[in-house]
Amino acid sequence: MIAASFKKIVDGFLYGIGFAIPVWAVYLVASEYQMANMFQENTVISDLENYGLVFEEQRIEKSSDSAFLLGSIKNPTDNKLSGVSLEAEFFNKEGVFSDKCWGKLNGVMVPNEKRHFKLKCEALLGDYEKYQLRVTYAYSSDIL
Repeated sequence: MIAASFKKIVDGFLYGIGFAIPVWAVYLVASEYQMANMFQENTVISDLENYGLVFEEQRIEKSSDSAFLLGSIKNPTDNKLSGVSLEAEFFNKEGVFSDKCWGKLNGVMVPNEKRHFKLKCEALLGDYEKYQLRVTYAYSSDIL
């Protein structure tokens, strides 16, 4: 009686493993395919300078204790972009890097949309000669 019960338990366990292994294999293949497509999408869009986004205007506003870099950016691409990250790097008179500030745009930028940004940059209060503004990241699920 105990041997028959034990055999049923072992058989059930083996049937369960026999079912779980193919399900796990299908899950792994699907995950790898999805990850490969995600990285391929990001690679395609990152080949574009500033992810295809265009800075339209920039200006600096200072007060005694804070400074901001304000401007607008446009999405002339055919892609919806999200997670857009901006970075400003500051350089002194000798062209040596001195500081940076960054920020992120909320939501999704649809094609031909113009967005305004405001980056708080303490570096603007210091001694700098020039700055460079760029897009460091943008994600699109529209590519491919």
